[in-house]
Amino acid sequence: MITLFVLSLISFYTNFYGIFKAFLGEAPSLLLDFLSLNFETITPVIVVVFIVFALQLLIIHSAFLLVSVNGLGIKTMWLAIFLLTSVISSFFSYNYYYSQFKQGELAESDFIFQVNARLQSFQELQSHFDRLADNLQSLARHADRMSKKEQKVGGTCQKTSDKELKNR
Repeated sequence: MITLFVLSLISFYTNFYGIFKAFLGEAPSLLLDFLSLNFETITPVIVVVFIVFALQLLIIHSAFLLVSVNGLGIKTMWLAIFLLTSVISSFFSYNYYYSQFKQGELAESDFIFQVNARLQSFQELQSHFDRLADNLQSLARHADRMSKKEQKVGGTCQKTSDKELKNR
């Protein structure tokens, strides 16, 4: 009996979040919603709680009646009700567990994506710095050639007078 109660609580919890995620998006923070007394957020929570409570009550009630009633027709009806409500409950519980297990994988893949994006941007930055270094080395070689040419031949610089330099 205690085991049935504990399993019902676990099933209630997983069904609540499964139904809420399936139909209304993300599950709410119950404490914050009730403390804020926001009618728009409390109403869906209360509706989902009643739906899950009714589903869990129907599962437990049909299970007890399946064992305690006599007659093949009535047992078949309660078996069908029990199986239907159990399948519905399992579907929403699966929705909850899938999202819980998938969140870890999604967080890991998101982290890997962000690391790869940063790595790519660092590689692009390194490429830009490499091109800048090449351009600076090329400019230094050109300046060195021009200075050697000026020393040997001259004529690479414009002749300016002292008067023009003072006016600048």
